[in-house]
Amino acid sequence: MNRGPLETKSVWTVSRRELLRYGLCGFVSASFQGRAGASVGYDTTPIVVETSHGKVRGVSEREVSKFLGVRYGAPTAGRNRFMPPQAPTPWAGVVNAIHPSSIAYQQPRVPNSLYAEVLKGALPWQICSENSALRGMSEDCLFLNIWTSSIKSSQKRPVMVWLHPGNYIAWAGYSQWTDGTRLAREQDVVLVSLNHRLNVFGFLDLSEFGEEEWGQSGNVGLLDIISALRWVKDNISSFGGDADNVTIFGESGGAGKVSFLLAMPEARGLFHRAVIQSGARHRARERDHAKAVTRRILGRLGINDWNLNSIQNIEPAKLVAATATETFVPVLNDALPAHPVSKAGLEVSKDIPVVLGTNADERAYADLNGAADHVVDEATLREALAKVGWLRPDSPSATLLEAYRREFGNSSPRQTYLDIFGMLEEARATSMATRRVEQGGASSYLYLFNWRSSGWGGRFGACHTFEIPFVFDNLAAAKQLFSGGLDAQVIGLARAMGASWCTFARVGDPNNKTIPHWGAYGADKRETMLIDCTWEARQDPAERVRRAFGNLPFDF
Repeated sequence: MNRGPLETKSVWTVSRRELLRYGLCGFVSASFQGRAGASVGYDTTPIVVETSHGKVRGVSEREVSKFLGVRYGAPTAGRNRFMPPQAPTPWAGVVNAIHPSSIAYQQPRVPNSLYAEVLKGALPWQICSENSALRGMSEDCLFLNIWTSSIKSSQKRPVMVWLHPGNYIAWAGYSQWTDGTRLAREQDVVLVSLNHRLNVFGFLDLSEFGEEEWGQSGNVGLLDIISALRWVKDNISSFGGDADNVTIFGESGGAGKVSFLLAMPEARGLFHRAVIQSGARHRARERDHAKAVTRRILGRLGINDWNLNSIQNIEPAKLVAATATETFVPVLNDALPAHPVSKAGLEVSKDIPVVLGTNADERAYADLNGAADHVVDEATLREALAKVGWLRPDSPSATLLEAYRREFGNSSPRQTYLDIFGMLEEARATSMATRRVEQGGASSYLYLFNWRSSGWGGRFGACHTFEIPFVFDNLAAAKQLFSGGLDAQVIGLARAMGASWCTFARVGDPNNKTIPHWGAYGADKRETMLIDCTWEARQDPAERVRRAFGNLPFDF
């Protein structure tokens, strides 16, 4: 039953059938997938669906039909490199869609062994390889994955399109944490995930060399996603989905992509709700900044105005190596004409309801991936803050540090960096919610994920990314987060998060019988849902963070 806005308890009822599905004895996962995506230990039945470009064969298992590696765009190599995506060539016969496809080119190895251990199941297997070769990666990467409980039902289901994390440089749409089987079966939605171009291939702005030919190059990674959403609009009804009820959702870099899509006129009408998990982004890269990045890269490659076209013939691995030290983000251009939280950007998505929030220990991620290891004094602190792109030229590091120290006092350079790392993420989310309220229009629902992992002695708490297996209800694929094993409480939390996200996708409001009442965020009450094994609606829990950072011109 729903409770009042300030009541803190939710009631879980977890059946024996659900416990068995989670494989509590020894973490036998009902959703385990082999490294290349092949199912393990289940009978499968082939199933064929006709799309606008040809027939695809998936498999039906565990009450869910899945289609992995469905082409939505043509290969992006050669003359198609840095160009807007093209439609695939129609094919004859039936193409198998039973394994995840190649992923976009990216750096092939994770930062350190601890990072890989903690995020086991979240990372695409291709970037966990001990082999430094670019294995399983290709410029032919425009593929998507679909999970559906039925392709024949006359009642169409809400569609949820997952945009993967990894900033704008890495990862992929398919992982064990984001397998869509449970959400499709338990919540009766159609789940879609996808790959798109990343890093230099997706966000290198070459527009200064010719607007007509290269004008969209700085955002072709986002244009890939729009192309996938068009494919969903044209085809998802054949998979049991409702093309008029599409939700985009993503975490970290995926949440940033959601933020930018909300400001892109070309994406209007292709999705109807949005979820931003730990990655609200306010600003795109300005053209002058993008130009400087491009000039540095071209200089390393020995390319100038006269031989620019040769960049389309360079070996992909060489391009990746030449750009490994660069950051890439979407660029202001005709496709993305305004920053996401500008008045013009907000107007594009004024009628789209949004769920957005962060995790309580976002800062632990900077400890996990080694980003804070070298922060030992004031100089390295300022360098670290500037390096990750939180500071614009007109917002010097002193401004950010003064805001932090004024509200929270002094701490060691390392701890200051870790705190700011986490607090800025929360400030971005609350600031975006506030600006959406000021703009008027559809509701925003703000959350703070408070569940703390018991793995590694609780060192990482409610770290960045740790909510993902709860949203997808795939806890057995993240067993390293639970030192004492799964229990009914954490299973109930996963069920409630899955139900809340999917209810929002269905009706534009996350409230459902598994949680207390979750009110829309408002400028007066600033209601925020604190998510843990019990849920609590609280007024303005981010007040101090908002006071410190809410009005700073931070981030891209």
